[in-house]
Amino acid sequence: MDANRAGFGFGWDPTWLVSLGYSRGLDTPLGVSGTQLDAGLALPLTQIPRANAFKIWLGGQRFWNTPGFGMATGSHFTLVLANDATGKKLGLGGELSLRPGYYHQRWSLALELAGRLALSTYIAHSDRVRDLYRNRYPDGSGGAEGPQDGWYWLPAARYHVGVAGGWLASERLEFSGVLGFDYSPQVEGAIDNPSIGGVPFYIRTEGAYRW
Repeated sequence: MDANRAGFGFGWDPTWLVSLGYSRGLDTPLGVSGTQLDAGLALPLTQIPRANAFKIWLGGQRFWNTPGFGMATGSHFTLVLANDATGKKLGLGGELSLRPGYYHQRWSLALELAGRLALSTYIAHSDRVRDLYRNRYPDGSGGAEGPQDGWYWLPAARYHVGVAGGWLASERLEFSGVLGFDYSPQVEGAIDNPSIGGVPFYIRTEGAYRW
């Protein structure tokens, strides 16, 4: 495993995103075979001009395989900022993934099973949301004081089932991608899950340079 890897990605999850990532293999410095630490940044394309939304992740991956069938596992902490008409949201969460499959020396094909849990999200509601509540319940008949800013625990979750593949084009250049279905059990979360053609899905592609 090469000690360093830098990549650029593009995809839909659950909006159009571009991402930058870096990973450091631990084989060389620590002698831990098949383990790497990684970090990355994802930006929604529609929000890049405003610079008011992003996702940062930090964690690691472990490869349990010899040439042939094996599994890749991953765990990451995430920090997400979203800013839209409903207000500002800052979320802390975690991600776990399993990729059992076939890992050849130059290519791989695997099933992806992944889960994302928003552990806690701080929501600052916009004036538009507060005005909407007051217009709907002008006499206070809503039975509550209105939208409350603050931390909300376990507000949302997402689950992925898909197919992932990779190809080592040369000694230094690799390409990978994943395509699958996205399921969000919450009705309304910190980040809404749009439905495209009635079937929620995700797709990501990445190119990386290794040294």
